Amino acid sequence: MRKAKVIPVLRYTHVTPNGGEENCPPSVFAKQMRYLKRRGFNTISSSEFAEFLQGKALPKKSIMITFDHGFLDNFVYAFPILDKFKTKANFFVYTSFIRDGEARTTYQSDEILPYCPPNEKCKAIINSGHPEIVMMNWDELGYLRDTGLISVESNGHSPTRWDQQLNSEGRLAMLEKELELSNSIIDNKLGINCEHLAWPHGYFEPSYLEVAKEKRFKYFYTENADGVNTTNLNCETIYRITPNYQTLSGFILHIWLVRHPKLLNLLKKLSLYNLFFPRNVHFEPQETIDMID
Repeated sequence: MRKAKVIPVLRYTHVTPNGGEENCPPSVFAKQMRYLKRRGFNTISSSEFAEFLQGKALPKKSIMITFDHGFLDNFVYAFPILDKFKTKANFFVYTSFIRDGEARTTYQSDEILPYCPPNEKCKAIINSGHPEIVMMNWDELGYLRDTGLISVESNGHSPTRWDQQLNSEGRLAMLEKELELSNSIIDNKLGINCEHLAWPHGYFEPSYLEVAKEKRFKYFYTENADGVNTTNLNCETIYRITPNYQTLSGFILHIWLVRHPKLLNLLKKLSLYNLFFPRNVHFEPQETIDMID
């Protein structure tokens, strides 16, 4: 077996036909997942990624797919595509936004689908006190866990930027409380003891790491695409790329470059990285959804 030296970690937020930022439309996402399947990529779970970081050999074309926050469109649109191609993925959720409730309809069904609005509308609905409208619930996350394709991990309890809160001492006390709460809720609802944490907004400081480690977290995911994930990587800074591209060619090129770090670093030295791979792409709503046969 040819062994992986580098594992790209992809970071998605929304998969909805209704446009907006931080979104990869279903038709685009389906093409990306089909490409990975046809090209023989080995999608991995959070536990498999942890084993890789500890030195275990994985197939050369291994790749990790992650979703942040826990939006409903991940269940309605993204999961049917993942299921179609038998693709593993890892969902990091804000536990303060996840409520009890019955599983809703997915794109695999002939029933009327729940509305999955763009990012800014989701924020407004959450801020109005009704996150259950736009976020997954525990029944849906339990169903995803039971498929064997989806791992559920922590995105923290809330989307708080701790550097903007209170004084340093109070900030760390609140961080400790929220991480403990997030882990205990996921354990209680899904029977999962989380060791993987995606920092809210991707932001952290050294003092945050010490607090998180005391709460049994071992692997820390950023929104930073400036490095690559190798077996000798410090688990305190896991790099992720955001593949919200208009074209499949951009997706293919980005993954190829991450798997060839010398060329990726050259692109960055020439200040061409952000030109080729803009941080955020805005998609207009789609009238039809091509999910690919």
